Amino acid sequence: MTKLISLADDDPSCDWFATSGLFDWTVGFLRSRVTDPAVSEQMRRDAASGYLFVASLPPSSRAEVMRALRNELTLAVDTNLYPMPHRRNDGQFADRVKQLATIAIRLAEQESAGVRAAEPAPKR
Repeated sequence: MTKLISLADDDPSCDWFATSGLFDWTVGFLRSRVTDPAVSEQMRRDAASGYLFVASLPPSSRAEVMRALRNELTLAVDTNLYPMPHRRNDGQFADRVKQLATIAIRLAEQESAGVRAAEPAPKR
């Protein structure tokens, strides 16, 4: 079953779809970075339904999640989820999770440049 993590409302380019296993690992990683226990519990309940809407989180928790995605996710994938030698066989799965970090970085760049999150980046 495919599950969804959405980083921005009204912008499908900020949606990340994944298998249950990748989704569950990623949500667990993100919950471990959120300092508010009530928000972490809400994230758990949402994830049980197959989705996580990051833009709906309280601002401080959203910032924690986005920071973790931009700054920590790639290393966590390489050291915890798919460390060597497993990455040789499961590289496509590791890359799939890392795409979420790429989306978060792009969104942060758009926001810092004053581009509304609902406006997808122009095609080149």
